[in-house]
Amino acid sequence: MTFRWHDPSAENRWELKVQPYYTYVHNYINVQVLRSLASSSNKLNGSLLQFVNHDAQMYGINSSGHYTVWNTPAYGKGELTGTLSWVRGQDMVSHSGLYQQMPLHGTLALNETVGRWTGRVELELVKSKTTVDQIRLEPRTPGYALLNLGGSYTWHMMTLSAGIDNIFNQRYYMPLGGILVETEKSTGQHIGVPGMGRSFNVSLAASF
Repeated sequence: MTFRWHDPSAENRWELKVQPYYTYVHNYINVQVLRSLASSSNKLNGSLLQFVNHDAQMYGINSSGHYTVWNTPAYGKGELTGTLSWVRGQDMVSHSGLYQQMPLHGTLALNETVGRWTGRVELELVKSKTTVDQIRLEPRTPGYALLNLGGSYTWHMMTLSAGIDNIFNQRYYMPLGGILVETEKSTGQHIGVPGMGRSFNVSLAASF
């Protein structure tokens, strides 16, 4: 189901779109514990798992919107855009959270287009992940915020793009990145895989 609100004029200065959803899965492929396992050092504990078919449900909401801040011949078009998504999954038999479910997350960006040039400033926000699949020992991860910059220039069929992601080199852990195996073996703790640090990216694309 989709709800959409927008500027009634032809300029389409603003728009808001909201999409709630519900999914029920019959015979969702999950796992169950057969028996517990322990390493010889007693640092790493785990379980022997078996695939099973359980009913499951997933529900959430996706939303997006934009607002035109300015639109002039001298300064081009400046537009605020945003997205926000949330999902919750649950095994109806074990009543545990489903594996690899993204926590609440969204983006807020300012985009400018002047002739052949485009630029963006983007803030990426991710809430802490607290609902996890405990059977698979899925790690909890803290929330984080990342600032990204980017721009591109188009000339005939060629587009040159450049950007800097995670400008402040923020340390964070990816909610869907899995477990850092080396730390798990040495400490017995289930820690998520760190995300990428500050990165500089350049690309050249051609359109035919």
